[in-house]
Amino acid sequence: MMRATQMITWGFIVFLLCSSTSYAVSYDYSDAPYGNAWHTTDTWQKLGTNWDSEPSALKIDNDASDDGVWWSIDNGISWGHEGVYAGQNIILRVDMWSAGFGKHEYDQVKTWVDFNQDGIFQNDDTELVIAEQFFKPSNMIVDASLPGFIPGPSVINSYFVAVVIPENILGDLWLRARVSCWDTPFEDTTPYGHLWQGEVEDWKITVSPVPEPATVLLLGIGLIGIASAGRKKLKI
Repeated sequence: MMRATQMITWGFIVFLLCSSTSYAVSYDYSDAPYGNAWHTTDTWQKLGTNWDSEPSALKIDNDASDDGVWWSIDNGISWGHEGVYAGQNIILRVDMWSAGFGKHEYDQVKTWVDFNQDGIFQNDDTELVIAEQFFKPSNMIVDASLPGFIPGPSVINSYFVAVVIPENILGDLWLRARVSCWDTPFEDTTPYGHLWQGEVEDWKITVSPVPEPATVLLLGIGLIGIASAGRKKLKI
C-alpha cells in the first residue's frame, strides 16, 4: 500500500512538472522593465507576422523577432527603429495580423507610450496613442469546429499615429502595443495582465538631445571637404 501511494505521488509530481513547463512556454511576455503583460495564443491575432513564446519574462530590449511595431522619422518614407531627438515628430505604425476565421466579431489593437518616463503606462489620453477595432466581415465570423470548415485568407491591418517626442525628456522611452479580440471588452483592455489571445510587443525608443547648430554646421563642412577631396583624386 505504501509503495502504491508513493508511485501515485511521484506520478502526480511528474505530471505537475510537465504540465507547468508546457503551460509556461506558451506565453508571449512583455519586455519593458516594468508592468508585466502576457498572452497565451497567436491563433487569431498577432503583431506583424512573428510570435514568440518564452518560459519567463526575459525583458529583452527591442527583440529582433518582433515585427509588429515601427516608426518613421522621415514622414513615412522609411520605417525602422532608429533613435530620435527630443521634440521630434515621428509616425508610429502598428501592424495587426488577423486570422481568416473565428467566432469573435472584432479584433482590437492598443498602443501606449510612457511619455513621462515614470514607469507606468497610463491607460488614458495622455499615453494611449492607438485604440482601434477591426470589425470582421461576416464571412470571417465562423466556428472552426464545424464540419467542412475552410479558413479564409488572413488579414493585416496597419494603424498609424503622429507622435511628438516631448522636448523635456532624454534616454529611454518605452512603448507597448497589444492585440487581442473581444473576449476582453475593448474598454477593459489595459497595458497590463494576461490576455488569452493575441500578442504584446514592447519597444525602447532612445531619445537624444537635439544637435547644436554648430555641430550640424561642422558636420556639413566636413562632408563638403570629403567630397572635394574625392573629386581632386578623380582628376589626378
